[in-house]
Amino acid sequence: LQSRAPFWLTARNAPPKVGTTRRSFRSGEPVTVQWNNAPGNRWDWIGVYADSAGAGDTSPLLWRHTQAAIGGTIVLDQTAEGGGWPLAPGRYRVVLSLDDSYVVLAEAGFQIDP
Repeated sequence: LQSRAPFWLTARNAPPKVGTTRRSFRSGEPVTVQWNNAPGNRWDWIGVYADSAGAGDTSPLLWRHTQAAIGGTIVLDQTAEGGGWPLAPGRYRVVLSLDDSYVVLAEAGFQIDP
């Protein structure tokens, strides 16, 4: 009898990482985000905040859960959670957050052009 279950291997003490596939996108263009070395909790999530948002801001413009994946790629577009679509021109940061909390594990900047 064989069983199949996906699993991931990561380097010991590898820090979580998140980033967009490009440094800039046009307004209305989907933003593709990649992450790796996440803890793999059920409710880990990726969110987008305006670069000007303060550290205590708990209202992401867009977000999606990682589906407990330690690494992967998601697209943030009009189907993402939150009411911030389309992103207006400006500077933003994408964050990887821990298990339905606002604990930021990793973040990276990107830009939306007109």
